[in-house]
Amino acid sequence: MGAVDETAVYLRASLMKISLQSLNPGDIAQVTAIDTQNVARLHKLSALGLVPGSLIKLQQRQPAYVVRVGETQLSLDDDVAHEIIVQPLTKL
Repeated sequence: MGAVDETAVYLRASLMKISLQSLNPGDIAQVTAIDTQNVARLHKLSALGLVPGSLIKLQQRQPAYVVRVGETQLSLDDDVAHEIIVQPLTKL
C-alpha cells in the first residue's frame, strides 16, 4: 500500500487515543488532535495536510518518524511526533 488507501474501509482499533510515537511501522491511524502551543508548527503541519481527521500511515520510526498523509510523506522529530494524537485503525 503506497499511500493510505482512500477506498479501503477502516475500523477503529480501540477508543484509546495515543501519540504518534506509540504506533508501529505500517500502522494506520486517524489524527484526532495536534497538542502543541507552537502556532508556527501547527500552521506548518496543517499546510502539509496533517490535521485532525486525516488518515496517516507510519512508514518508519528511526532515525526519524516518517508518515504518509495522502500523497505527502513527512519526516518528524520526537517532539513533533509526541504532539500528534491519533486513534489507531484496522483495515477490514
